[in-house]
Amino acid sequence: MRHEDQIREVLIKNTISLVAKGGFEMATTKAIVYSGAVLDDVKLNEVHIYRVFGSKENLYAQAFRMLDEEIFVNGYRAAMVFADKETPAKENFKKFFNSLWRFILGNEDKCRYYVRFYYSVYFRESAHRNHRENFANGIALFKDQFKEEADVRSLLHSTFTTLLDFAIRVYNGDLEDTQSNADHIFNLLYCSLMCYFKNSTMQLI
Repeated sequence: MRHEDQIREVLIKNTISLVAKGGFEMATTKAIVYSGAVLDDVKLNEVHIYRVFGSKENLYAQAFRMLDEEIFVNGYRAAMVFADKETPAKENFKKFFNSLWRFILGNEDKCRYYVRFYYSVYFRESAHRNHRENFANGIALFKDQFKEEADVRSLLHSTFTTLLDFAIRVYNGDLEDTQSNADHIFNLLYCSLMCYFKNSTMQLI
């Protein structure tokens, strides 16, 4: 199909925007093709969803997998600070936190979609395995930072979901996007992790 990559991109973009704003009930096939981004040289219709993705559910899943990759890529980049073995774990973790926190807050629609999909039936049905593979790569990056007895998967999962939960509160206006609040969130996360780091300090901000 001509323009398939462009069509795929627009349909995913519209799906993310619709689900972020109103949940999966809002992301009907009609809304996906007629609401949001359009293409100048292609008149989209609902048939394009089935031609490109096979089903609306596959479109949902591919949108999530794309975001999953994007979030983990940003997480990997942020985690490069841990290559500095001379710096205390707290300082490296603060740099990692700041980078990931700003990325999450700067991508509201994407992160709202991510959370809604993650807690939906669609996640277990179509994206769980790929997500676990991405997460396994993240564990490999962090494993050397933690003591041998630490359950790194559980620690990272808890940290990530807590970040997303706080971000949703910021999006909803329940929490201000201030440095003091960011420092508070960092301290909460670090307090839950510091006893597991090999090279940690008890001092907080």
